[in-house]
Amino acid sequence: MKKISLKNITEGLKRDEMRMIQGGSGCGNPAGRYCEVNHGIFNCASGLKCVPSPQYVGDKYTGICV
Repeated sequence: MKKISLKNITEGLKRDEMRMIQGGSGCGNPAGRYCEVNHGIFNCASGLKCVPSPQYVGDKYTGICV
């Protein structure tokens, strides 16, 4: 089991920040897949848009790529 340390957490956060600066994680999700609205990492592939698709009342983060 891997030990969790403050160093591991901060390094992980730095990687996430770099992904956001670079425009997301890799190619993103294809059409019809779930995404997170206004999120820099869990996003859609280029040319697609993350449209809100609430899964429950008050859900403002879940979206779908169109």
